[in-house]
Amino acid sequence: MGGIVVNKATGYTVVGGHQKVNVLDELNRYQDNDYMLRVEIINVDEKLEKKLNIHQPLETYCLHAI
Repeated sequence: MGGIVVNKATGYTVVGGHQKVNVLDELNRYQDNDYMLRVEIINVDEKLEKKLNIHQPLETYCLHAI
């Protein structure tokens, strides 16, 4: 089960774990309250980010979390 992955290079765009973020937003009533969560940060260009967003496993690209 993977975690939430965000891309630093594009303003911390969610690259993986979208459904988890949606559930956490609902549970924490995000519109009314800010909350903290743990994420993995990658730093890749927009082209690679788009590839990652179409269900490509992160390991395929040999990325290292920052």
